[in-house]
Amino acid sequence: MSQKKENLMPILNHTLALYVGAPKTIVPDNLKSVVNHASKYEPDINR
Repeated sequence: MSQKKENLMPILNHTLALYVGAPKTIVPDNLKSVVNHASKYEPDINR
């Protein structure tokens, strides 16, 4: 598997289903395929 969006989204969906719920937001920890520019206060997240 890779960190591409096509692989990441199903994994997140399965993980949230396992915990039977979801938080209001999910903040990735500078995952290369999700974050364009890392910053502690204002990261640039891919749409």
